[in-house]
Amino acid sequence: MRLHLSGTDRAAHVLHFDALYAQASDPWHARILWSEEFKRRTINHALGAHRLATGLELGCGNGISTRALAPRFAHLLAIDGSQEAVVLARREVASFPNVSVMQASLPVTAKPGSLDAVIASEVLYYLPLRSLIKTLELAYAALKVGGRFVSTNHLKRFGDAECGIARLTAFTRATFGRESRSLLGSGWRCEVFLKY
Repeated sequence: MRLHLSGTDRAAHVLHFDALYAQASDPWHARILWSEEFKRRTINHALGAHRLATGLELGCGNGISTRALAPRFAHLLAIDGSQEAVVLARREVASFPNVSVMQASLPVTAKPGSLDAVIASEVLYYLPLRSLIKTLELAYAALKVGGRFVSTNHLKRFGDAECGIARLTAFTRATFGRESRSLLGSGWRCEVFLKY
């Protein structure tokens, strides 16, 4: 999968995440919380019943979610802006030859119409507005017709987030149209958008 790294600035939120990962390899306890495991199962369910050829995970963090996604794809590219996170993610998925992990700042450009799915879990609301809109537009362009954009986000706004869930959903709908499915968890929502 060819990917053009269009973002090179290390935004303040990336430096913030670098610091968090330097202190703890699992800052949000994704490995041990049942709610995080349920979220990973929900995302896998949102991808549909069949194994997919190509996928892109935006903001893979320490790779725990990437490991759960790995069996669903013939090839999965996971990216994160945090160098610390990328080191952890590569370690997490070392036994999966079908998974590549790269350091890249959003937005990134993939070949148009090349992806079956793009997954963005709890990352988009940290992006500055211009980067958020461009990331959504590029994700839409990169998907095949019938491809899925799976966006999972907490309903509560965090102090270090650039926008809230309502605004993020509005921007996503402006790019993709209305979501085909919306799945609720404990304090978070998983939305599935299809490219028509």
